[in-house]
Amino acid sequence: MPTYEYKCTDKKCSEQFEKIQSFNSRPTTKCPSCNTKATRLISSVSVQFQGSGWYSTANRSSKESDSD
Repeated sequence: MPTYEYKCTDKKCSEQFEKIQSFNSRPTTKCPSCNTKATRLISSVSVQFQGSGWYSTANRSSKESDSD
C-alpha cells in the first residue's frame, strides 16, 4: 500500500505526517496533533527497473530487425 504525506494547514501547528492507505481509502482530513484540517502533499516517487536490460530491439520481430 502506498504511503501518503500530509501537512496541517494551521500555521501554528504546520505538522507534516505520513499515513499508509490503500488507493481506495479517502484522504485524511484532520491533523492528528491539533485536529484541524490537513491536506495531502504531492511528492516524487522512486522507480526502479530490474531485469537483464532495456533495449529498443528487445520487442522487435526478426523481420523488422532484418530490414533496418
